[in-house]
Amino acid sequence: VVSVLLMLLTRSRFGIVLQGLKDNAARIEAMGLSPLKFRSAGFVISAMIGASAGVMFANWQEFVSPDLMHWSRSGELLIIVVLGGMTRLPGPLVGAIVFLLLEETLPEVMHLMAPSIADNWMIIFGPLLVLVVLFAPGGVLGLAAKMQQLLKGKGGAS
Repeated sequence: VVSVLLMLLTRSRFGIVLQGLKDNAARIEAMGLSPLKFRSAGFVISAMIGASAGVMFANWQEFVSPDLMHWSRSGELLIIVVLGGMTRLPGPLVGAIVFLLLEETLPEVMHLMAPSIADNWMIIFGPLLVLVVLFAPGGVLGLAAKMQQLLKGKGGAS
């Protein structure tokens, strides 16, 4: 539901102004709009989404602990966003799916290949993440878009 609402928001006038603020705040101000008001509204919407997620998570877990604020949790979330693609709206969702799939399949594959180090699946995941950052800065979605463009280019030439 939040993803659909965000998709609608980014295509609205408000969302276009926020994207313009990201690119060039001086231009938005020159158009007679107040960047502070739009940024503040954007931060409030972001805080509302985060607060809603926190409330739902606490209700689901029926327990809240300071352990949830450990740096490794933040690191996982950043990895998910980078893996999926930061510049596209469905990027974090795709990143979460890819991250969870790799988290489940890499230990199994490593158990088949080298059972003694199967618990150290991050040895493979780390270099994969570095390769994504180096060669696909737009994440998995950016890589898919590049592949689609390449396939369209080859299909149109023949």
